[in-house]
Amino acid sequence: WPQAERAVRQATADAADPIHIMNRDTERLTASNFRIDPRKVVHIPHPSYGDWYANVVPRAQARQDLGLSSQDFIFLCFGAIQPYKGLLELIDAYDLARQYRPDARCTLLIVGQVDDEAYYSALRNRVENRADIRLAPGNVRDQRVQYYFNACDVAVAPYLETLNSGVAMLAATFRVSRYG
Repeated sequence: WPQAERAVRQATADAADPIHIMNRDTERLTASNFRIDPRKVVHIPHPSYGDWYANVVPRAQARQDLGLSSQDFIFLCFGAIQPYKGLLELIDAYDLARQYRPDARCTLLIVGQVDDEAYYSALRNRVENRADIRLAPGNVRDQRVQYYFNACDVAVAPYLETLNSGVAMLAATFRVSRYG
């Protein structure tokens, strides 16, 4: 219900005293949906996750633990499984890339908490019987985060709509390349 969501966001922006934004372009990017009083805005960039998550498991061990080949190029999409994250579109893009390199050994990992059962069902239906795409639904404990990021070659954040990305910051924490 986009119209109702806009109304709730406008009411929230109107009622708030300070409004914390992490992206300096938030006011411009949200202007077509709701207005933010610039006098209320406090910009504090997205924090780093440095030193929050353990990072001691080497790549080979992380891959072995996750059952991944040491030879494959691993794409990781990490975080809540929701429609705005563009996961169905990610699969389309992954399949298109595979057409250009059909001989390449690749695996796409989609890992995260399921927040929308219908969306997850559609996602699961798209990838059933695919050995090169693995879904890992559920919350990832803090000490296990390192396994996914240390095992991957690249983290992808194919969001259809967002102003910031904790996953991009998390990928940077683990010094993983990221593409959105």
